[in-house]
Amino acid sequence: MFDGDLAGKKASIKSALLALKLLKPGVSLQFLELLKNQDPDNFINNSTKSEFINFLKAPKNLSF
Repeated sequence: MFDGDLAGKKASIKSALLALKLLKPGVSLQFLELLKNQDPDNFINNSTKSEFINFLKAPKNLSF
């Protein structure tokens, strides 16, 4: 989970590129996209347990 700003998006892309060599059949890479200008710490601290679990269940597919 990365910040929802431009720096967070760039960090997620960099992480995905670094992780590609670790992927193999049966292993996948998923990302959670926060709203613009939202950071993981604030999101976790301001969400209920149920809201956080639902968020974790809705990862984004990577596509360029």
